[in-house]
Formats: sequence, C-alpha cells, structure tokens
Amino acid sequence: MTHIITWLALASLSWATQLSPNDYYPPTSTADTFKLIANVTDLSQDLNPSIHHFLLTGVHAGAGSEIAVLTNDTGHVLWENGTDDAIGVASNSGGIVPYSVVLDPAAPNDPDSSYVNYMAINVGETQPGIGIRADDLSYAELYSPDSGTFIVCYEPNPVYDRPQYPVKFAKAAMVGGVAYQQIPDQCVAIKLLAQCGDEPLETPPPGANYDTKFARKVRCYADVDAIDWSQSNWSQSNWSQSN
Repeated sequence: MTHIITWLALASLSWATQLSPNDYYPPTSTADTFKLIANVTDLSQDLNPSIHHFLLTGVHAGAGSEIAVLTNDTGHVLWENGTDDAIGVASNSGGIVPYSVVLDPAAPNDPDSSYVNYMAINVGETQPGIGIRADDLSYAELYSPDSGTFIVCYEPNPVYDRPQYPVKFAKAAMVGGVAYQQIPDQCVAIKLLAQCGDEPLETPPPGANYDTKFARKVRCYADVDAIDWSQSNWSQSNWSQSN
C-alpha cells in the first residue's frame, strides 16, 4: 500500500505547508567534501528505532555497486563534480575508477517500481542532475533530476536478516495538474542535508581514468546536529515535501 499525500498547503496536513518568504535558513559554509545527513521531515512518522540524523553510506551489492543506506556510524565522503550544465556527486574513494551517486530503477518485481528509484553508489561517471542546492534561499540539501522526495525504508537485510535502511527516491504523481507525494508503507520522507567534510578531496592515483579538475565547492552545514531550528517561524516537522 502506498500513501499519497498532496503537496498543496492543506490545514489537515500541516507538515506539507508551504514555506513563507520569512522562513529561516540556517547559515552555511563551503567545503570541498561533504557527508549527507538524513533529516526526517515529519518526526511523527520517523522509523523505530529512529533514523533521524543518520549518515548516508553504501553496502556491497555486486561488483562495483553499492546500495545507498543510512547508518549511525561513518558515512561516505562525497564531492560535487561537473559544470553548471551537468553537475553530479562522486565518492571520495581515491581509487583508480570513479564511484558516483546515481538513481537506479527499482526491479520490475518491486511493487513500487513504477515510481520508486533506488539510490546507489556505483562505479561510473556522475549522473547529471544530482547535486547540492547552491541558492542561499534554500537548504543545503541533495536534489534530484525529478520532482519527488527522498525516502528511507525499513527492510531486513536479505543475507544477515537484520534491519537496513535503503535510501530511495519516490517520484511525484501528477493528478489534474497537482503534484502528489507517494510514500510506500514502511518508508519515511527525508531530506539529505550536506554536512561539511574535514577530509581533503583526494587526488586520483596514477592510472586513474578520471580527474578532479571540475570539482566544485558545495554549500554545507558545519554541524547538522547543532542547527537551532527554534529561530524558525515554523517547526522542523512542517518541512515542505516539494522540490
């Protein structure tokens, strides 16, 4: 079953209210590298145990492929690569081949495959249209090529039969010109906020088939945990789900 929620500002759905011009945007800095921190957009819908402020990392899924998941341990160190026309996000792996953040179609037998993509960290060039918002009047968050929202789902690990939290992207449904958010059961909407990294951007080793000449500094938060949301005239649980 899928929960379909409108992005319009409805009184009965206060967490979907639109942001006003006076909304508070926490101060940002810039860095060469960053990590992605999950902020649950409606804390009343958080998973149990909570995944609020977990970090993005990857678990091995095959040769040169990782499924993006959340962890309460160490997250992937990432960097933004490309020009204004084609921005992507890469992993700061230091290997001879590039690892990049991509959105892959779900398997055909997935009941939500018509609108859900899996996030992965795979060998290959960066996927255009994935990056960190650069506008000062926005959050320093990951965006995608499509309208929709990032989600995290509770799924048991198929090998070890323990909880894992894969990150996916749920595309919006358009009905009568109105965008509706689609959230599958056992999933929760999140924003992936960029937290500035202390790690330098690694120079590719000799023989690497990529370079960092198009690396870009990104807007990011010094410490997502330390953001004082009380300065805002709206609560964090009221984050809009629209892009």
